[in-house]
Amino acid sequence: MYFLIPLTAALIALVAFNLVLTVGLIRRMREFEAESGHAHGGGRPALPGPALNRGDAAPAALGLPARTPALVGVFSTRCKACPSHLPEFAALARERAAQGMATLAVLGGDRDRIAEFHALLGDAATVVEDLGDGPMGSGDATSGLAIRSWPSYVLFDASARVEAVGLSLADLPIRRPVPA
Repeated sequence: MYFLIPLTAALIALVAFNLVLTVGLIRRMREFEAESGHAHGGGRPALPGPALNRGDAAPAALGLPARTPALVGVFSTRCKACPSHLPEFAALARERAAQGMATLAVLGGDRDRIAEFHALLGDAATVVEDLGDGPMGSGDATSGLAIRSWPSYVLFDASARVEAVGLSLADLPIRRPVPA
């Protein structure tokens, strides 16, 4: 019976310690959200993809061709997933070129690794080298596209306005040709 008093006191101390840690963690999470701009909407964090909205104009740094729909893929040599996405992007770029559509690959990161990405793309897409001091070694074109995650994709209509954005090609409303 005498052991219940110290056991209860230890349990109360443990619960109080847990409460203090939980309150501190919640406070730190709110600070992180405020610093990083990850505001919660509907209980879910914002997607880390491009922060463009439908209808936004293309940044001038891209140099999109006039009156032609364009698909833009943004890749970084510092991104571990990007090399595995390049072959699918290159295949789609070849299909789009046959249909008279433009495809641009915006490449950022380290200058000495850009050649590897060029080799994976071949001549499938127009390459825009976008080296700079931004995240993942990106420059003006990537920041103009408001890229927050690599790889990212933006589909522009013929008037150089955003039609769709995504973190994978499957996120975009792209019609692929039906094999004959």
